[in-house]
Amino acid sequence: MVFKKASEVSRRKKVAEANKLRGVKNRERKTLLSKQVVKIGRRVLDLTLIAQTMWCEKCDIGLSFRHLLEERQIGVASEYKIRCHRCLQVYNISSSSTVANTSTHRPLYSINCKLAAGRYFIIFGDVSWCTHGISPRRTHV
Repeated sequence: MVFKKASEVSRRKKVAEANKLRGVKNRERKTLLSKQVVKIGRRVLDLTLIAQTMWCEKCDIGLSFRHLLEERQIGVASEYKIRCHRCLQVYNISSSSTVANTSTHRPLYSINCKLAAGRYFIIFGDVSWCTHGISPRRTHV
């Protein structure tokens, strides 16, 4: 009959409990992935804005889309809620810069304005109403 030390027995029990917990965590991770936070499709991103805002202010580490909690699409622009994997702080990240909208007090995304101005220019040929820095070339036929 082989006798084991009490420390060895307690270590094995702890390992068995940890393995059970890991199984639970893996199941939770699989159910989170099956909920599909990200909508299928392509996105337009302002890379300089994303590079500046995808940082945790507390930890000073980069945020990752792997920790995406929610995505909201507003026209072509998107708003993301991303959690820092270290301190668990949630950040709101926009894919495009915003312009103040005084009439509705909601943010107007510059990519949506540029898209609307381009469409208007294609149809009517005049974008003088747009004040967001868009100056497409006009070609006269």
